[in-house]
Amino acid sequence: MAATLKAMRVELDVSNVASTEQARAYIEEIQHQYADLTVTNINVTGSRITFDVGSPGMEDLSPSDIKFRIEEFLNMNVAPFAVKRINIGGAVTVTLEAAKATAGTTTTAAMKKVVSVELSVSNVASTEQARAYIEEIQHQYADLTVTNINVTGSRITFDVGSPGMEDLSPSDIKFRIEEFLNMNVAPFAVKSVSAR
Repeated sequence: MAATLKAMRVELDVSNVASTEQARAYIEEIQHQYADLTVTNINVTGSRITFDVGSPGMEDLSPSDIKFRIEEFLNMNVAPFAVKRINIGGAVTVTLEAAKATAGTTTTAAMKKVVSVELSVSNVASTEQARAYIEEIQHQYADLTVTNINVTGSRITFDVGSPGMEDLSPSDIKFRIEEFLNMNVAPFAVKSVSAR
């Protein structure tokens, strides 16, 4: 019996594609960065890039798994094009740039899912450094937006939203913030994290 590979179709709505060859090489790099993924059927045009992503070792591969990996790759590697939208197996998300561009025009109803985060901290060397560190959260997690950052010597507060996630919960955000704090050395000491 022949082995089959479950794959997800990925569509990127793009602009400013400088070179088809550069764009193709960039997409091929995904499977070099993630050894467990295969990338096939790459098709590049001026406004759209499509390709199939599979994983020989993962039978239960889901669109959200692939979406997370592609967004992570796009955040870590400068693309030779601008990404407007990602569509993976029907799961659509908006890129950080698009989220920022529409944040000013988004209605209150659409932005109702915002979680307030409070960090109890000490040893804040610089307010600017602390602010820049917190802003980095939305660069590492493309599906999150960070607003209303307030830094004092003992407390840092900010709001976290996700335009693409209606079911965002404080526990989801607390998990992501704690993960971020573990992966990135903070310019302050964190005593506790709360999200509501």
